[in-house]
Amino acid sequence: MPEGLEVFVLGRALLHAGLPPDRVDTHGKHLYVNGMDWSFGLWGRVHLDAEGVLTKVPSSGDGRTGAVVPLDASTRSKLGVDFATGTAAAFAAAIQPWRRSKRPLGTLLLDQSGVAGVGVAWGSEMLARCGLRPDKPANAQDLSPLAQTMVHVRDEALQTYFQSPTWHEVNAWFHNLYATRHMAVYKKGTPVMVAGRQWWVVG
Repeated sequence: MPEGLEVFVLGRALLHAGLPPDRVDTHGKHLYVNGMDWSFGLWGRVHLDAEGVLTKVPSSGDGRTGAVVPLDASTRSKLGVDFATGTAAAFAAAIQPWRRSKRPLGTLLLDQSGVAGVGVAWGSEMLARCGLRPDKPANAQDLSPLAQTMVHVRDEALQTYFQSPTWHEVNAWFHNLYATRHMAVYKKGTPVMVAGRQWWVVG
């Protein structure tokens, strides 16, 4: 499912296609186009026609396409540091309160008010990279490597995406990204359930 990195690339693809820079923006899992807030569900496919009109593509099966609603500045202001653009220092500041939390680390990562744009896919990758568990309390783990690991995982993923010769093809955006991304743990490791969501861990 699209997470913040995929939505970020979609925003850049739309700019590449000629949409004005003042009409396209992204933050976390949200795409902002022409005053509308697009959120993505399980699939998040889109279509850009010859007239420059962007629409959601209906998904098949039980896939949810997400909502398209008027932009609400108050809603956006509640989002945390953007995973696609945040610095290690900004991530570290967002993570700091987690050090005292007894909640599972995975639950905190999915709370978009801390770091916006992380889901179970990239969350599983970054936690495995620094030896952390999504199903263990945050305050029982050493979170010191997490902020820098977020930057490394993010930068590697975006580099892979933008090296793809077809990343900018908006109508094939979802397929292009999912065909090129490299994941070592997501859907390859051992599944664990955290607050009703399936995460993946090493071993």
